[in-house]
Amino acid sequence: QLMLELGRVAAASGNGNDALRWGAEANRAAPDSFDAASFLVDAYLAAGKQKEAVDLALEQGTRHRDNLYVMNRQVDVLRQVGDRERARLILKQMSARAQADASWLTTIARQHLRNNDLTDAGYVLEKAAQIDAANTEAQILLAEVELAKGDLDAAQTRSMQLSEALPQSDAGPRI
Repeated sequence: QLMLELGRVAAASGNGNDALRWGAEANRAAPDSFDAASFLVDAYLAAGKQKEAVDLALEQGTRHRDNLYVMNRQVDVLRQVGDRERARLILKQMSARAQADASWLTTIARQHLRNNDLTDAGYVLEKAAQIDAANTEAQILLAEVELAKGDLDAAQTRSMQLSEALPQSDAGPRI
């Protein structure tokens, strides 16, 4: 923990070399610590060491199998380095693991949207809305996806449903 904090202080003060050094030490001392690995991934990215960042992020998937937080971090890293296809594959795995958790499905859909994938985002949001009809975030995002895809009838229907379900909110009229 101390090495990780020293790395954070070094990064905050703009000393990338020390941040890398302390991050690597923290990761060596606690190889199963997702916090240490995540910090080191950030330090690698800041230093322009994309391959090392990706390798470490993907390695965390073997250490923390089926952990949605770790997988979400992997998607962030892959997107940052421009590997959208591998990010999309991990998002599909995440969807399968989060199949009954509307909150996680909404998070996954947001990642698909960051990846500019309206089709997959819409599919995941449909699942989230079916699981939890009161998940207004999923409903609003789904309407935005419908608008982006040009499906104005579906967006209008969803807008009216949101206006009825949330009369105090501006979500329905805004859509």
